[in-house]
Amino acid sequence: MTVEYAVPCAAALDSNLDNKAALIAGTEQVMSAFLCAVQRRLGPEAARRAAGYWIEAFEAATWNCGQAGLALKRITIAAASRLAQETAATRLTGQPS
Repeated sequence: MTVEYAVPCAAALDSNLDNKAALIAGTEQVMSAFLCAVQRRLGPEAARRAAGYWIEAFEAATWNCGQAGLALKRITIAAASRLAQETAATRLTGQPS
């Protein structure tokens, strides 16, 4: 099941605390689901690295009105890609990248 988080324009966010709360809750859910999956599959150390990658991608993201779900998917994909590249390099060389 896919959950979409609609985010109103910045002007609406400034005036509506409920919209801000919904955005924060949605963001926390997406990040939490990603980190839980990484921890189950790769362990706690990988989950810590993945959290850092996710936060970096989040901070670099651009946000369009009403497209938070798409932005959060892109953020998660970017973090997963970086973790996968690191994991593959470590397995090939035996050394962390």
